Amino acid sequence: MDKFLQLFTDPVSFPIWGIAGTILVIAGCIIPSLKYKGRQKQRFSPLNHFISELGERKVSAYARVFNLSLVAAGLLFVMYMIQFGFFLGTVPAVTAAATGVFSALACSMVGVFPMDTRRKHDDAAMCFFNGGLVTILLFGLSSLLDDQRRLPLIFILFAVLVALAFAAFILLPASIPKSDKKLDLFGTDRPKVWPRTIVEWLAMLGVVGWIAAVSLYFI
Repeated sequence: MDKFLQLFTDPVSFPIWGIAGTILVIAGCIIPSLKYKGRQKQRFSPLNHFISELGERKVSAYARVFNLSLVAAGLLFVMYMIQFGFFLGTVPAVTAAATGVFSALACSMVGVFPMDTRRKHDDAAMCFFNGGLVTILLFGLSSLLDDQRRLPLIFILFAVLVALAFAAFILLPASIPKSDKKLDLFGTDRPKVWPRTIVEWLAMLGVVGWIAAVSLYFI
């Protein structure tokens, strides 16, 4: 019992939350994608499907698996952010932890409000991506300014690449051709390769990959 309680109080236990959250996100994406059939009976592909389409209850057979995995993973990442921020102990790290908690809770809300509830879902998703961008930048800055150099330079470069993916996803809608803006997302006009969905996957996989890599490094 004491060891279980220590997971919540020991700031050095953050790698456990990071690995557990990452496993949930990856499994929550893979399992529904294997059974996915879209409105046009198409298979799921990261090249032209948004992540959240896996959680659309009217379309995705295993939508509940995806949505519950996001809810649970978001709560695990809340623990990760708090403990990792205080472990590093710098002002940028604690600030990153605060924005990370916001982004992690938004991740959970994406599962609470799947694509069937578009307005709330879109708000939650954009909170996640905007919060994620700030969080990964602040953690990268904190690691760069860390006198003890607890994270090697490669993790800082990794954070920069993830931040670029987040920024691309946030900014891309303003730069795509007008013809793409009129595409029927759920119809036959869906492009075979859609940059908007690709950078979304890069951002999501990048941030959970960074969390997993940092967690494994400290383990």
